[in-house]
Amino acid sequence: MNLIGKIVLVTGAGSGIGRETAKAFAKEGAKLVLCDIKPEAVAETADLIGSAVVLTDVVDVSSKDGMKAFAERVSAEVGVVDVLVNNAGVGLAGGLLDVSEEDLEWVMNINLWGVMHGCKQFVPKMVERKQGGHIVNVASAAGYYASAGMLGYNTSKFAVFGFTEALREDMRPFGIGVTTVCPGVVHTNIINETRMAGAADEAGIRNKIDKIYAKRGYGPDKVAAAIVKAVKKNKGILPVTPEAWVMYVMNRISPVFSHWLFSKVERASTPETAGSSFTHPQYKR
Repeated sequence: MNLIGKIVLVTGAGSGIGRETAKAFAKEGAKLVLCDIKPEAVAETADLIGSAVVLTDVVDVSSKDGMKAFAERVSAEVGVVDVLVNNAGVGLAGGLLDVSEEDLEWVMNINLWGVMHGCKQFVPKMVERKQGGHIVNVASAAGYYASAGMLGYNTSKFAVFGFTEALREDMRPFGIGVTTVCPGVVHTNIINETRMAGAADEAGIRNKIDKIYAKRGYGPDKVAAAIVKAVKKNKGILPVTPEAWVMYVMNRISPVFSHWLFSKVERASTPETAGSSFTHPQYKR
């Protein structure tokens, strides 16, 4: 797909992967529609990008009515979206005995329903226009590799992965491409906003994880570059980062061995929190 002049919509564009993805599409000559739940954050992204941004809005992607109103505004002021990037997401750490029903509803409403609301509100107009398009749903390596203490997050990302795989088949007859993005360890600020159910020292854990991620040095700009390339080449499944690729390939070859191996690696790398999600490398946006 030639992206010059195309309308690209990015949710969760206020920081991390969303912000860098918006910047990357702008460099390709696209026109950007941006939304985020934080007004200051989306405004800052728009300022960084400049004139390529044609519309910004403050939107809670978990709200059906909010997303419907946003879609109506985009349709009236900008037109039909060519590339939809459902990126907005949150982190939730904790196992079954730690998380509450409210925690689970929160992570599912944003991570899964945010994606589905985006698709339901914007994709039908792509289909009606009959000129193709592309959908990018940001899942995670946590969408195909489960870990103890990540119950809610794993569930939401497994669901996004499955939804996006089925959506690709639905969209095939209409010439609309669909990409499932699965990052691994990426240094963004999601850790600072992750709910850590059952954690005794949240501040200490956040600081420790942030240092680990910073040392790794894999930034959201690299994920953004991979997303743009995937849209151009109509790539289906996109693991990003070396560990995400290894997990994906090994999980397809031998899920049992893959789970055993990565569980051993996880425990060895973080012995003080073995069996816990609080230092797990799958929070990324």
